[in-house]
Amino acid sequence: MLTRVTLAAFLALYAISAWPQADPALAAKLRQGGYVLFLRHTSTDFSRDEARKLSAQIERLRIPIGPVHASPFCRTQETARLAFGRAERASEARGGPALFGSPYLAEGEMAVVDPSAFVVAGRIRLDDWQALD
Repeated sequence: MLTRVTLAAFLALYAISAWPQADPALAAKLRQGGYVLFLRHTSTDFSRDEARKLSAQIERLRIPIGPVHASPFCRTQETARLAFGRAERASEARGGPALFGSPYLAEGEMAVVDPSAFVVAGRIRLDDWQALD
């Protein structure tokens, strides 16, 4: 039993390390537009502050934001409004990158999806934004 648990933990860690992480070149790509950004909602007062900080980082990096679709749940709508200034209710927005399989996003974490290939091109944690130029 312990061997199975150890193997499962190893596979989970491998999957996390295999998912693309934020790299400095990602900001340049995002400024060109054409990507779909999936942001996991926030839910605490601290996380709301983080969504506001995310908004400031997107503005700092001059990343163009097109339509903002968010699931109809209150916390998702609130996060979208705090981070992007607006939100359109869309049940289809539920699930986000979970549709691609694990690892799932942490609160406030973003997956950058290339819609031409339907692949996750990057992943940006809240702490990663400052390193992007």
